Amino acid sequence: MAITTWSQHHCRMQKKITLLIDNILTPYEVARYNAINEVLEGKLLVWFQAASDINRHWSNLPDIHFKYEILPGKPFRLIGKDVHTFHINPGITKKLQTLQNNLEKIIICGWDSSTYWLAAAFCKVHGIPYTLWSGSTKYEASWRRTLFFPIIYLLVRSAQDYIAYGSRAKAFLQSLGVRDDKIKIFYNSVDLAYFSKNSQLSEAQKKQKKVSLDIPVDNFVFLFIGQLIERKGVRELLEAFKILNRQNNKVSLLVVGNGKLRDAVIQKRVRHISHVEYDKVPQLYGLADCLVLPSHEEVWGLVINEAMAAGLPVISSDVVGASEDLVIEDKTGYVYRPGDIAELGKCMSKMLKNAKQLGAEAAKLITKTDPATMAKKHFGASKYGK
Repeated sequence: MAITTWSQHHCRMQKKITLLIDNILTPYEVARYNAINEVLEGKLLVWFQAASDINRHWSNLPDIHFKYEILPGKPFRLIGKDVHTFHINPGITKKLQTLQNNLEKIIICGWDSSTYWLAAAFCKVHGIPYTLWSGSTKYEASWRRTLFFPIIYLLVRSAQDYIAYGSRAKAFLQSLGVRDDKIKIFYNSVDLAYFSKNSQLSEAQKKQKKVSLDIPVDNFVFLFIGQLIERKGVRELLEAFKILNRQNNKVSLLVVGNGKLRDAVIQKRVRHISHVEYDKVPQLYGLADCLVLPSHEEVWGLVINEAMAAGLPVISSDVVGASEDLVIEDKTGYVYRPGDIAELGKCMSKMLKNAKQLGAEAAKLITKTDPATMAKKHFGASKYGK
């Protein structure tokens, strides 16, 4: 869906629009923004700073029902233990001028690019209210946050109101002086119905899928989906699984992802898939028994939403943003301190006995993050686009 003249065309229309500025186009944004656009009766326009990034690849996106544009620009990347992309879209101010008289509001989804800063400055100069949509928590402290803190602080304090990914993102905004009544929680979310429906495999299909991956059909399967980098805690997961496997040979670990630690994945009862397209991911949840997210740092962790929608319980480190809202101890899963291999191993051992019960509760709890429900709650009766 390519758009080149929509902005100019819409300027001749009387209905005011809500403009949302985000970083890249992903399947998760599609579900979320489709829901918001429906509530706003087609008056949502999304500008993405880039189509994708070097560590983010999706060939098959869900159907897109909102208007969007990919802004011209160039990425500036810092590549170390992880990839950090600073988007530069110098033409955004001129583009905003073309929409100025037709803007109801601007929603800025972050503070880590010059594009966000320019958009906020434009709003300030022209008296256009903007909402800051934030996922950051106190657990992602870095030299970048320290360096840019004066700009971040001004951007935060100049916003009219705020949307937070979850409880921890809300707490971080409050630590910057934002009043509680100014913050709405729109849980970071996925298309729950999609993952619930497409993860349902018959016993025959599950066995067939396991056989195709060389996983013993009777084994309990732990699943990891993510980049194979230090930040994701992959080494600790592999070590904890190795210890568990010595005690129980009826367990397997399926690792899905790519990265610098790819060679470390090679060990007994561990199966590795480097990449799976979005439309095939639900089947992985369908054959698994538990998701493990052992990250040392994670703003949210949308794989948790996906897994719970598929009826899987979750083991998560306690720095993962979603862990506070979604991974409830002894109800939907287990939480442990990142890097603690022994504690992770205990969680995995307990999961062998309780997975079905915890998975059923996980499927119930995750419904609160449904994008359509959240869109109606926060955009339906509000002044956004009205």
